[in-house]
Amino acid sequence: MERPGIGTAIPRRRYKVGGFTFVVLGDIESRDGREYRWILAAVVDGQSQPGMYITAERLPAAERARGAYGLRLILPGGSEVLDRSDAYRDLEAFTAAALNLARTVLNLGDEEPRRLL
Repeated sequence: MERPGIGTAIPRRRYKVGGFTFVVLGDIESRDGREYRWILAAVVDGQSQPGMYITAERLPAAERARGAYGLRLILPGGSEVLDRSDAYRDLEAFTAAALNLARTVLNLGDEEPRRLL
């Protein structure tokens, strides 16, 4: 899986939904050339490594017509920018969008995320 190249990062939020824990990272030092604002990592209970990531990353200038930040979904089969918005610069806006996307992708239904941190 194409994992984000994280040198250092600080956990900002942690949530529990079903059999998953979601950690939102900020203050990210990137090792892969991408400018990450936030990263949501999804970890299946009992596993040590995330199986899915959702990132808010600053887009190249040529791609910013619809927003400066891309919402990228990273799965074992590849990655794709699904949305673009200036709003993803904000922690709350990113977290809400990323958790909704994660719940859809992982078929978690209407279960509400429980905030742990």
